[in-house]
Amino acid sequence: MTEEEGCRDIDECGSGTELPCEGGTFCINTVGSYRCEKCDAACADNCTGAGPETCETCADGYERKESDRCQDVDECERNASLCEKGTYCENVPGSHECKLCDRACESACLGEGPRGCVDCTVGYRPSASHGCEDVDECASFPCAEETEETEECVNSPGSYECTCKAGYRREEENDKCVQIAESELPTETAELDETDATADAIFDDTAAEPTSEPPSHSHEEL
Repeated sequence: MTEEEGCRDIDECGSGTELPCEGGTFCINTVGSYRCEKCDAACADNCTGAGPETCETCADGYERKESDRCQDVDECERNASLCEKGTYCENVPGSHECKLCDRACESACLGEGPRGCVDCTVGYRPSASHGCEDVDECASFPCAEETEETEECVNSPGSYECTCKAGYRREEENDKCVQIAESELPTETAELDETDATADAIFDDTAAEPTSEPPSHSHEEL
């Protein structure tokens, strides 16, 4: 080695016929050393560098395109019957997943959420902007008309519920809301009411007591 040449870095990645990295990785030279990094997910085994265009062979779920890159195969597009009824196909890198349709869908869907529904189930209706949207049954008050003063309608996705208003409970015999008797109130509530009543009585007794008159003063005549 001459003095002008000095010490130069050895390219371990390209200095010999046998690469220092194991299969499924590629070699990157660094100053005084090297490092091994994993091949792209699109590669089945070995590669010559980073990216899907360096794969020697393509992994399952990938295929080589005209650009010489290993590209993902959209299994959902190629086979519409991959997933069972009530599910939809979603493509993922190198594979696919079958996911459940939204609760708003009657039997089939093409994608995620109410927008993906092919048809709407009971409690939902078709919508141009939402696919299938919830029907607000409470808007027409489906609970019995004579119970409107004692019941209220609570809408929920795809359904509704008739519940008793505050101060009422549902009577199982005739399925109607009846006023809660004082004797049916929780013990804690009854005790509070009794305490309040006692306090009111004490206050009333105190208020009824005559106030003592101030002592009179006599003035002596001068």
